[in-house]
Formats: sequence, structure tokens, C-alpha cells
Amino acid sequence: MLKLKRKGKACLALSGTGIYLVNERNKFFGVHETIAELWKMCDGRVGLQEIVDEFMRSCGNPKSVPVDIYGIVNRLKEAGLLEVLPV
Repeated sequence: MLKLKRKGKACLALSGTGIYLVNERNKFFGVHETIAELWKMCDGRVGLQEIVDEFMRSCGNPKSVPVDIYGIVNRLKEAGLLEVLPV
């Protein structure tokens, strides 16, 4: 099972209406609150399948959840906001 660990930090926009994730190179990424929630779940102890399962329980269209989550995880990794830990 893949374990995911967030990198960087989260902050609110000055307006208070947006969420930004900031990688270790101080590059800002504006994200939807659902993506921020996924990122927050990645504490190094939770596996990818656990995250998928959690979103499938709370989503109205569970069939698309795994593909959506895998895509988001890949984009967060590419942005330097997430790492995959060896198990």
C-alpha cells in the first residue's frame, strides 16, 4: 500500500476566500477546498486506497473517484506538494 506525505504548507488568501498550497520552493498553487482536504489527509500514515475509499463514501459519483484521486495525487507530486513513502 502506498503511503502519502504532504510537503509544504497551506495558507488562506488575504481575501480569506481562497486556499493556497505552497511547496518547499515557495511556489504558490491555488487549489479547491477538496484538493486541500485531500492534501491534509496525507500525513504519512494514510494510504492512497484509504483516501480513495474516504472520498468514495462522501462523493455522489463514486465510479470516477479513483481516477480523479490518482490524477490529483500525481499533480500534487509534480508540484512538490506530496511524496510517496516506501512501505
